[in-house]
Amino acid sequence: QEITKSTDEDLEYYTYSISNLGWINCDRFYKYEDVITQSITLKNQDLEYSLVFKDINSILKGIKNKNELYFNKIPPNQNVTLIGYKIKNDSIIYCCESFSTSKVNYSLIKENVISFNEFKTEIKKLNN
Repeated sequence: QEITKSTDEDLEYYTYSISNLGWINCDRFYKYEDVITQSITLKNQDLEYSLVFKDINSILKGIKNKNELYFNKIPPNQNVTLIGYKIKNDSIIYCCESFSTSKVNYSLIKENVISFNEFKTEIKKLNN
């Protein structure tokens, strides 16, 4: 399906519909005794951000507070990918960075301006 000009909400829906990712249930991490709050310093607080847990094929929305993003009660040492996106004019501001969850604050470094079709390709990569 071709992406055309749309809203940020359309992009969020599209992200979940073309990937094989599901929302994380709120009790998903109850079995873990050791949980952390992952904090991330944002370069651009206007983007919509989600954390992808590749091992469980799921995605979690964070809590934004100014230029910080928080993911509460998640297990440490998980391989994750942070994605962020927002429509600007006829393009998408997009970031995608992988790291391992820890108590150490992570700083978002890079974002790119991409086309709608490039966004589709990037989101499909999350399935691999």
